[in-house]
Amino acid sequence: MQRIISFSLAILSCAHVQSSFAQEPTVPVNRVSQTTRLSGEAHARRLNEQGVQLLLDENAAEGLKKFEEARALNPKNTAILYNLAGLLITQGQTSKAVQVMDEAVKLDSDDPTLLNRLGEAYFLNGDIKGAISVFERLSVQDPNMDETLFRLGTLYGLDERFDESAKTLRRALQLNGDDRRIRISLASILLEQKKYDEALPLLEQAHQREKCPYTASLLAHTYQARGDLNTANQYYREAEQLGSSDPFVVEHLTYLRKVLTGATQPTGYK
Repeated sequence: MQRIISFSLAILSCAHVQSSFAQEPTVPVNRVSQTTRLSGEAHARRLNEQGVQLLLDENAAEGLKKFEEARALNPKNTAILYNLAGLLITQGQTSKAVQVMDEAVKLDSDDPTLLNRLGEAYFLNGDIKGAISVFERLSVQDPNMDETLFRLGTLYGLDERFDESAKTLRRALQLNGDDRRIRISLASILLEQKKYDEALPLLEQAHQREKCPYTASLLAHTYQARGDLNTANQYYREAEQLGSSDPFVVEHLTYLRKVLTGATQPTGYK
């Protein structure tokens, strides 16, 4: 199952997290000096801004120090917590990121940006069920957000809740029929359910839009399961030509070459 839906895991990749960090307006100097408390908050904001700039300058180590200093000064600033967690995720410290985002969500339990990052942190920390619970909350907040439904549907698939996954992904596709990722994720789940005829047009449309080794290998898998070995062989070859390094592709190319040349008899395929 993991091989079939592996493409969809990119939805929660560190690349997505790294691209989004929050800044806040700087408090004017004449207001900062009013009280010690306000001065501390203003300093925390400046440290946060400096941390974001350091990340833009590709200096993550110093950026992390700035965010941690800012958090120490103002542990209730959700922008600081959001940024700190995002950087921890990109550095592989996902357990700490979950703790930080738990703090942030306790401060503002309905903020969709915070919930999204908490869901990402749970997922990357290996807690699929935790991630599902967060994205379910988001889907209740906004049932027409296709990106949330896409993520939730894919997570249901990882949890082997295939009926819920397919239903959720179909809803996402209704909302955004142009999203190639949704088509591939839904097709992957349908393949898990052995609904090859339903998966085939989704994969063909996705592959026509942008050819890649993953969709080529899924098309090959689908045609092979339907008994069309010649077309399966063509797509496995295409996957290889497009740069696939998947041992599954090599294995089945070798097998189909023997079958199509009569060197061996076809066996059942699942």
